[in-house]
Amino acid sequence: MRELQNELERIVLLSGGQPVLGAGLFARQPPAAAAAPLKTASAPAAGRIPKPHKRLAALRELFAERKELTRAEVATLLGCAPNSATSYLRRLEGEGLIERIHTSAALRTSYFALRQPQ
Repeated sequence: MRELQNELERIVLLSGGQPVLGAGLFARQPPAAAAAPLKTASAPAAGRIPKPHKRLAALRELFAERKELTRAEVATLLGCAPNSATSYLRRLEGEGLIERIHTSAALRTSYFALRQPQ
């Protein structure tokens, strides 16, 4: 039963908005044609920067513009996961570019600021 449901869903998707009527639509495709990748837009999603080194460069620019950012802001602006944002922030902190500012004993309330030149 599940195979039939999968086949019907595939037919609807492959119809491209055309009516799903007629015996010709129920013919099985050869495996090579069924496995062909779907064409998708090559541009990344809005707010998403694809490569880690490009994200680090973008993060450096963000700190130059804004001076202070939270981890959540970094994740949103770069379009990455919060754990990835933490990794990027730690790398920049290790380079000495930014410093973590603790506003309370809880680590979650901290933010990151551009380090002042000495």
